[in-house]
Amino acid sequence: MCKLFSGRVRNKIEISDNKFWQVGTRLVNDNTILIIQEHNDTTNIQNAKLIDHFGKTLKAFKYKGYYEVLGYTVPMYFDNLHNNYILLDEEQKNLRVINKKQPLSTYTVAFDKMKPFDNDRLESEIIFDLNTEFSNNTFTFDASTNSFRHRKNE
Repeated sequence: MCKLFSGRVRNKIEISDNKFWQVGTRLVNDNTILIIQEHNDTTNIQNAKLIDHFGKTLKAFKYKGYYEVLGYTVPMYFDNLHNNYILLDEEQKNLRVINKKQPLSTYTVAFDKMKPFDNDRLESEIIFDLNTEFSNNTFTFDASTNSFRHRKNE
């Protein structure tokens, strides 16, 4: 069980339950916390949620992440330039984008909706890698068009 304390009064916030392992916790901004629990195909629940500093769920979604030898992991990249947390969900074949300034506007981008990236970097793009034990991925993000490109590396 994981507990956080908020404010001067130190309100106790329960951020996990006893049913599923907690695999990720990230302070997104001063008012929002991202919590990801182990995904379980049998329950089909939304295992990731954004909560406020009182523990109230603001938004929930399904995130499968990546399962490796030691357990579930959350491959993530933080784009300092645009304040985006970018989570790789290889099983669902998408990226989850959570903007630090507007976390409730989170969205996903499917790999098959991305144009291919062939080392032809545009000046307005950032390039980043998100890898797992079995795949190496290079992505680009262009904030002017709000679009991603993808290359699966060998």
